[in-house]
Amino acid sequence: MHSSLAITTSGTPLGLAAVKFWTRSKFKGTAAIKRLVNQTRVPIETKESYRWLENLRQSIALMGSPDRCVHVGDRESDIYELFCLAQDLGTRFLERNPIMLHRSPQRRSSFGILRV
Repeated sequence: MHSSLAITTSGTPLGLAAVKFWTRSKFKGTAAIKRLVNQTRVPIETKESYRWLENLRQSIALMGSPDRCVHVGDRESDIYELFCLAQDLGTRFLERNPIMLHRSPQRRSSFGILRV
């Protein structure tokens, strides 16, 4: 299940804005193909990651106002087509990235450095 949770600015959950059920059996054998095919040449609609784009569209349709939405994704959401779609639809997207940034003399996460 791939879901999108709607929350208020104070953090109160409102419910699911989008849900996508899928199984990997549909994509069985794609690991072998990845070694033979340049993934940048495969249309996004045929990839498992397309669920991110579908949920973005579905969430915006439900909320009705893309400029009031801020979508947050994990590192799996690092998809060029997703960022382009968010920009085209007039909404905002933030990717949560747990990668550590090494800065002397402290070690801090990118979240600790990001200011909204």
